[in-house]
Amino acid sequence: MALPQGERNRIREKADNLPQLPHLRPADPPRTYYCRDGSAGSMLVTMLSANRNLHSPVAAAMTLAWLTRGRMYVDASTLHSISGNRTDLKPRWLAGFATVLGIPAADLAAVTGIDLHEPPPPDDPPADDMAELLWACRRLTINQIDDLRLEAKTMLVEVPAGASDEDWNRVYRQSDGTWWGAPRRQ
Repeated sequence: MALPQGERNRIREKADNLPQLPHLRPADPPRTYYCRDGSAGSMLVTMLSANRNLHSPVAAAMTLAWLTRGRMYVDASTLHSISGNRTDLKPRWLAGFATVLGIPAADLAAVTGIDLHEPPPPDDPPADDMAELLWACRRLTINQIDDLRLEAKTMLVEVPAGASDEDWNRVYRQSDGTWWGAPRRQ
């Protein structure tokens, strides 16, 4: 998400052009947290987890937190409760699912019948791009995904000492204190 638009597009285009694993058998049987009871929560958790190969509830929860930039932080057990219709789907969670699924929040609210109470967060182009990339990677091998990750990492540059956070997206820090990231572009 830290990369400028052009580099994000390049990674997604590469993912789109990689050979995908064929459908060799029917979809995996439902996991224990895919209740598939017809509830809005069950539908959203299934769309997030099963349709994007995020079979680990922890991976699904982390993806929600990262792509919503911390606006939606839930743990794996909360995803279980949302899926099982034991926890009401909160409007802010609906907006978080919308971001990660790449569906406009208003459309998702109309389909689920949940009132957003307030306008959804503004469009977030990096999150939208990552939602598209997540979908493009759903049938890639782990080696293909790792190659994409490494290519994205090579696009990062050393953040100059004293650079402001308004001008730079910081991604990671080496043990010597050096930050790597990408310049923010307006």
